[in-house]
Amino acid sequence: METETLIVGGGLSGLYAAHLLHSRGKSFHLIEARPDFGGRIRTERRDGAVLEFGASWFWPDTNPRVARLVEQFGLASFPQHNDGDVLLDGGGYRRRQPHRQVDPRVSLRLTNGTRGLIEGLLETLPEESLSLGHRAHALTRRDEGGIDLAVSAEDGGRRVITAENVIIAMPLRLLAKTLSFHPEPPPQVLESFRNTPTWMAGEAKFLAVYDRPFWRDQGLSGTAISPSGALAECHDASSPGGSGALLGFIGLDPAERASLGDGLIDRCLEQLERNFGTPALSPKHAVVMDWANEKLTATVEDAPLMGHPLYGLQPDHLSLWDGSVRIAGTESSTTHGGYLEGALQAAERAVGNG
Repeated sequence: METETLIVGGGLSGLYAAHLLHSRGKSFHLIEARPDFGGRIRTERRDGAVLEFGASWFWPDTNPRVARLVEQFGLASFPQHNDGDVLLDGGGYRRRQPHRQVDPRVSLRLTNGTRGLIEGLLETLPEESLSLGHRAHALTRRDEGGIDLAVSAEDGGRRVITAENVIIAMPLRLLAKTLSFHPEPPPQVLESFRNTPTWMAGEAKFLAVYDRPFWRDQGLSGTAISPSGALAECHDASSPGGSGALLGFIGLDPAERASLGDGLIDRCLEQLERNFGTPALSPKHAVVMDWANEKLTATVEDAPLMGHPLYGLQPDHLSLWDGSVRIAGTESSTTHGGYLEGALQAAERAVGNG
């Protein structure tokens, strides 16, 4: 197969790069190793609840690219529910205080889930230019010009795709670990990829679905902060007019989560009961999404829990082989690394102005 531009990675950044190329009449082919598109956007709908296991929020004042796509695809949004008191849970104590809006930006969620961005982009793209279940292995620069990418398919078959240009839209650590280059980039470039943390890759989310958001009856916002519990923080994840839901970011490292097995859900529910009362023990659904187990997202180096890293690769690390290979993905964003906006900004940069 031959194409003008080959895109490796079918998350938000890769799909947006494909969308930009297609809108300009450019030939492209996009491959994704997973059986579905979306990357770290993972939305499930259960009993009227929209569960976000990956990216969840955007801020229209500072995320203009996301806001434009939301408008273009006609996606409805609503503000994160923060009305009511916040709980500070120290295990041995529990304190209640009014919610204080520290961040002046309004956090919005999409009514039918962030998956709507992926579905909207897919509707703009020709199906014949998209391939699922194709894993990239090796990039080779041809002496006569162009690039060969060796890929394997789910059926075990191997193939080579030839392109004039390649856009790599995948976590940088995963890129450095799984994709070989012939010839290799300078050692400092590969080292910068290995040293760039993959946002949320070592994290896990817990989601519990209820008939209704009963905590609001107590004047609680659904937000609870705990420095010692299984859930480091919890938020109201209910959808307007739908079931109630609570979202928790699990504060245990991947090894401890694995050691608990199914007991992890029990630990989370016990903490919700302590904060929100007996009804919290009886959800309709209780699910953990552990991103550290996602081999197409996380590497072992991503296991330590972290705050938000300061992203920003050197400009000459974003373009390899005289510009024929360009790096996208949210971790490569120079302004919004780790966020949805960063995935879009990186795609725009990788595609360029042509």
